[in-house]
Amino acid sequence: MSYSIIQELLDTQLATVTGLPTLNIENTRIEPKTNVPYSRSTLLPTEATARTTLTDEFQGLYQVDLFYPQSKGFTDAAGTADLVIAAFQRGLELVEGDVRVHVRMAWREVAQPFQQFYNVPVVVRWSCLLPRS
Repeated sequence: MSYSIIQELLDTQLATVTGLPTLNIENTRIEPKTNVPYSRSTLLPTEATARTTLTDEFQGLYQVDLFYPQSKGFTDAAGTADLVIAAFQRGLELVEGDVRVHVRMAWREVAQPFQQFYNVPVVVRWSCLLPRS
């Protein structure tokens, strides 16, 4: 099982967020521009566990980092964080072939400064049951 399908499903769902700043997909280089917001997605999988003799459960976190210019207040970043959380509502199922990713919950983490940006992380907890190959 490759985690790339799971990441593609989550990234595709993230792309549905209206007003999401330019998305920097994991391991894709961009040069942040001063005073221009951007976002970044990262998949944080955990070790798969056996659920039955024929099924494994894959799970982990999907983090969306929102970067907004510092010293401009939190309204824009918080508003976008709310939109990302709404796009990953508890119970959402993302499907491609026999891969079904279930969103367990999404939440906002503590904001912090990062270089010239104000970083607001949004975290999505996901799981996926697959037949053992």
